[in-house]
Amino acid sequence: MSFVKDFWEDDQIVWPQEPDTSSIERICRQRLALLSDATCSVSLMAEGSRNKVYNINTDDLAYVMRVCLPLDPLKVSGEVATMEFVRQKTTIPVPSVVAFDPSGGEELPFPWILMDFAKGTALRRPWRHMGMDRKRKIVTQLADIQSQLARVQFSAIGGIQRSEVNGDFVIGRATNEDYRRPGYNFPAILGPQFCSHDWVQVRLAEVARLLDETISGFPTAEAGDVVAQHFAKELARDKTQVEAILPFLPGCYSPSLPESTSLYHWDLHADNIFIDDNDTITAVLDWELLIAVPEWSAMEFPKFLRTKHRKRAPVREDYGEVEDWLEEEEKSDAMGCNRSYWKAQGEWEATQLRTFYLAEMDRMSPGWADRHRATKFHRVLEQQILFLEYGGWNGDVRGWLEAYQGDGQVPKEGRMDSKWPTLQEDTPCDAELYDDESDVDDEAGIDDRSEHDRENASFVPVVEEMGPGETDCTEKTVVGQPRTEETVEGKDEWERISEKTRSGGSSGFQFIKSFFNFYFYLSD
Repeated sequence: MSFVKDFWEDDQIVWPQEPDTSSIERICRQRLALLSDATCSVSLMAEGSRNKVYNINTDDLAYVMRVCLPLDPLKVSGEVATMEFVRQKTTIPVPSVVAFDPSGGEELPFPWILMDFAKGTALRRPWRHMGMDRKRKIVTQLADIQSQLARVQFSAIGGIQRSEVNGDFVIGRATNEDYRRPGYNFPAILGPQFCSHDWVQVRLAEVARLLDETISGFPTAEAGDVVAQHFAKELARDKTQVEAILPFLPGCYSPSLPESTSLYHWDLHADNIFIDDNDTITAVLDWELLIAVPEWSAMEFPKFLRTKHRKRAPVREDYGEVEDWLEEEEKSDAMGCNRSYWKAQGEWEATQLRTFYLAEMDRMSPGWADRHRATKFHRVLEQQILFLEYGGWNGDVRGWLEAYQGDGQVPKEGRMDSKWPTLQEDTPCDAELYDDESDVDDEAGIDDRSEHDRENASFVPVVEEMGPGETDCTEKTVVGQPRTEETVEGKDEWERISEKTRSGGSSGFQFIKSFFNFYFYLSD
């Protein structure tokens, strides 16, 4: 099947047709060698904009088939190669791949993977009811997973593929679901690259190119046109950030230094971790789009543990009752507390567990914690580049770069200044934002800020459901006011469009391109 431009309509991905479940059944019967009278039922289990997941039940076993849009010709083969590599080189529990088709065919015109059904229960369900001892047991296993991945070294930055010559595992270009999106030059940035300097430089150069292209074609904002003025200002701001970072790179990364790399599972959250009744991890899912990265990048905390920093446990009495509009199962699981309480509890627990995770990593790989601290600057800079690629704002890098001492450490003076970039785990939660802003070192277990009266009772957060380790922890909070329809829905037009523009998902540069698209949307 050839790739067609019409998968994208107004920056939204659409399926040209629904996968036919009878075709899925015929493929499964053939690949599983089932008799004609054997049971083979197909049911849709989950779906997103790019993937649809089907439950396959037979008389003996259960399987999962994931059907994908053909957005990158190497996506499925790369994921299968990565899973096979991890199964061969580590003891990490990865589902076995039964069969796959990287491009699709006449029977089913979409790429697909058929794999064993993951054993156990997704960690999100029991996590809330676990004590800290059980949670530390899970974190120890996460540290072991990261240690195993880090011990398998490569010599390039890119995705794992099978060699067409001899079938060996090799590092090729990274895969990206926007690889063939019209107007994007992904072949130039996906590698493979052989050092951090080149990897970062080519990505920033592509951001600069897209910014120049968008700015040159952006209409001149008329007087009173708030939306256009706002977007033009943000485009100019992002261009300033790129221009500040590019000349800084040679002093941060050696342009000629080959680097060792390793795999890092960037999407290790509670829905991708399965456990049994003994709290043993039985499966780790979602190995798509993973790449081998430099050591400083692979030292990131698992997504499961990345939350804002909360130094004090939340007090239940400071939060309201469970929401009436929740489903009965959700109400029962909430144990009488509202979602804001559980979000705060998750932040506090993750703050404690990050310190434990660092200690476990250091026990398994001596010196790891020191290297983690010594490379934090590079991870903050990488996060800033991701914001430029994906859209968003994480602070002005100019003064921050000037304060950098070249030692891998994040500049401390002004570190809590909201205008400077910071990692999420170093950002205080909203309820503690106005504590004395002295040194807070999550990694060393140091927090010498003074206590203050709790203000949680006057906070009325308006948040989406947050599970353990989810990274979108921004609270839209009205201090000292009851929740009203005005506080929830009172957004003017430019805020609404700005939010919609930023909701581009995993598109590498969708935010930049969306400025132009949505300007004409408003003009129509």
